Amino acid sequence: YCLLDAGNVAGNLAAAAHHYGVAVESTARSLTSSHERQLGLREGEGVMASFLIGDAGHGAVPMPDLPSEVPISHGRVLQPPMLSPVLTRIRRFHARTLSSRGTPLPVLGGHTTPDFAAVAERRHSASAFTSAPLDGELAAKMAFCCAGSFGVLEDGGIAGMRAWIVSVQGDLPPGSRAIRRDGSLGEPTRRFGSPDEAAARLAGACQDQAIVRGSAFAVVVGLDLQELASGGYERFRSAALGAGSVCSDLYRESARRGIGTTLVGGFSPKLIQRIVATTESLPLAVQLFGEERPAPRKVDAAIVG
Repeated sequence: YCLLDAGNVAGNLAAAAHHYGVAVESTARSLTSSHERQLGLREGEGVMASFLIGDAGHGAVPMPDLPSEVPISHGRVLQPPMLSPVLTRIRRFHARTLSSRGTPLPVLGGHTTPDFAAVAERRHSASAFTSAPLDGELAAKMAFCCAGSFGVLEDGGIAGMRAWIVSVQGDLPPGSRAIRRDGSLGEPTRRFGSPDEAAARLAGACQDQAIVRGSAFAVVVGLDLQELASGGYERFRSAALGAGSVCSDLYRESARRGIGTTLVGGFSPKLIQRIVATTESLPLAVQLFGEERPAPRKVDAAIVG
């Protein structure tokens, strides 16, 4: 999930850079211990992805020396909290992720639109859905957006990405359909007898989270298992970052279309495989869509431009 979040942030950064004419390039190089000290990182903290940023047509802006304490206001300073021994062990366990030198994440966001700033203001994670059906055309728009993001990833060397629409309620009959490379929807890969059955199956695969049952449809992003077998962990890492950046595109498209969305934090890959009827792909991300129920914004719903 940290990789998905990092990819999501990276996608937003790339989109903002493209919109404002700033050059941004991802790098597979891990930061040096000197850079980590400059960033004020402590035991239990690490870098998931890094980027070089500069004016368009110019070289990357060099990283400045940063103080160990960053002033906030009125004499207060920001001190990174100490992490628990559990998180410290997690950091050590995932050292290969934090220090990976694999494929750089291709920069998404090349298809930003003039309304980018307004969309960024509205982009957030929904806290709940109303269970109202959505027009099937909206699912088609999300599928087209997803396919466009896949094209950028493939051009950057991340191949084998797959995606499905899981319809719960709306114009599309309950069931799952593969998203083709041209953005169209394939024939149903699995059918459900009713919206209630589809909602129950999807919720059961997502740790029975209440928000799932009110959604209208979901997009599942996965990686072909043959690609995973040929590339090993480095392919998984790049694909997970890529899936996060695809989800960032879907967030912006949802804000543009005025529908709610949220990325599911926990799910069973095996149960999701059954829902989309595949044994050939590993699910990496599940993103829900629906009519948003008015509620306070989720804690993770920071405005990201």
